[in-house]
Amino acid sequence: MARRKCENKSFEKQKFTIVLTNYNNEEYIEEALVSIFNQTYNNIELIITDDASKNFNKNKIERIIKKYSPKNIIETKYVINDENI
Repeated sequence: MARRKCENKSFEKQKFTIVLTNYNNEEYIEEALVSIFNQTYNNIELIITDDASKNFNKNKIERIIKKYSPKNIIETKYVINDENI
C-alpha cells in the first residue's frame, strides 16, 4: 500500500503527541514502538508512561529507540509512577 504525504504544509509543521502507556507489558514494548516509528508523520513527540510495572526498563526502551533511530520522533518524555495508581 502506498503511503500518502500530507499536502497541507502548515499541518506538517505541527507537533503530534503520542502517549504510549505501559503496565507489565515489557514483551510488547518494542512492537508498539516500531509501530510508532513507522508512522509517516514527521513531527512526533513521544510520551511513554509506566504505572509502576514490575518489569519496566527505561534503558531497554532507549536501546530500542537508538536501534531504530526513528527520524519522525522529535522528543521523547517519560512519566514513571513509583506506585500503581
